[in-house]
Amino acid sequence: MNELPAAFIESLTKHFGQEVATSIQDALILEPSISIRLHPDKPATLEWESNSIPWCDEGHLLHQRPNFAQDPHFHAGGYYVQESSSMFLKKVWKALGFENKAMVALDMCAAPGGKSTLLLDTLSKESTVVCNEIDGKRNAVLRENLLKWGSSNSIVTKSSADKLASVGSIFDLILLDAPCSGEGMFRKDKFAIKQWNPGLVDHCSVIQADLIEQASRLLRNEGYLVYSTCTLNPNENEQNVLRALESGFELSLPESGSLAHESFLHPAMLNGKLLGYYLLPGKSTGEGLFFSILRKGAENQASAEFKASKLKTIDADQLNPECSFQSSNYQSYLEHQDKIMGFNGSLDVLNTLSAHAFITQVGLPVLERKGKGMIPHHGLAMDASSEVDIALSKEEALDYLRKSKSPPATEAKGWKTVGYKGITLGWAKVLDQRTNNYYPSSLRLRH
Repeated sequence: MNELPAAFIESLTKHFGQEVATSIQDALILEPSISIRLHPDKPATLEWESNSIPWCDEGHLLHQRPNFAQDPHFHAGGYYVQESSSMFLKKVWKALGFENKAMVALDMCAAPGGKSTLLLDTLSKESTVVCNEIDGKRNAVLRENLLKWGSSNSIVTKSSADKLASVGSIFDLILLDAPCSGEGMFRKDKFAIKQWNPGLVDHCSVIQADLIEQASRLLRNEGYLVYSTCTLNPNENEQNVLRALESGFELSLPESGSLAHESFLHPAMLNGKLLGYYLLPGKSTGEGLFFSILRKGAENQASAEFKASKLKTIDADQLNPECSFQSSNYQSYLEHQDKIMGFNGSLDVLNTLSAHAFITQVGLPVLERKGKGMIPHHGLAMDASSEVDIALSKEEALDYLRKSKSPPATEAKGWKTVGYKGITLGWAKVLDQRTNNYYPSSLRLRH
């Protein structure tokens, strides 16, 4: 890999001391780790040698990098390829008592979606999780990953932080995995090393401080802000936490004993005060993570009230699906441009957002109007409750994903799900003389 910048090494040594800084440098010349997180509700099989990640039950550290594109379960949302340090946030949320809790949550800088899906897996299914990403291309990747995950209680928005903050104080929990100088990307991306400089660190610190301020406007009184970065410097981490404390936030770190495997954690200290924790390269399995937990103090002003429903909803008895369909799987149905979305989140939250933010996806698309009927949407097959009608071999599954061949015909005609090893990949329609492949062309495997 490229030589680490001298100013970075100097900053590292000043912040952590020579021994820890040397350990980090030694780790940064090694190959990056490869890890995946299994979907908790889809029966994906792990076909590679791995070690369990101690802080995440679904996490696995792979011994070598496989060709994920050639694994049907990757395309079916059977697992998410995620950096192992990021998975520690699930342990943090559990320590705070958020596991299976109904909350209104926001992933403020959500793409590509790893932490959003982690949040969806941790909170209860009755929660509403808003996933925001301002960049158009990254927003599209976020939507695709949430679609594969089968998320029906998420809302995707594409708004700047100040525009989003005009929604008001409606969130119980905000995750701000802030854009940063990318020191945690040094092993994976040579450009991250090339672009790094002290000026970039200072620039990112200013942006992060503004995002924390906007997050404060979005949080309910006594709501939680989980602030994280993949950097290793105090300007972007501890200094921003100090500024947040000066602006009215309170520190709300769990007791270290409540975080099992705390030996993996390195305390983030500044001026003798504990402000968060690091997972450091060389000390943990991943590329590095800083996190802190802040709580918004009680104020006199009331939190924003939800607005009355304005979006177009459809009653379940108005649906006319041409496929097998369990309407009770979704609490609400919404229609936009002939697409029917099944939604298990809060309509009040959705309608409040719609008055202020640019919404790009709601819940899970499940049906599409076609003529007088409604045909199944790919999203319906991505729901974890979907069952496989036509089981494919691996080679047949890859042909289906490439759209180079149609699945084998069955005696039963009509719309059928196709899948591989118990997980649905998409839809096919069995006719008298042929079977049509309905895998979305936009997702087609191209090699």
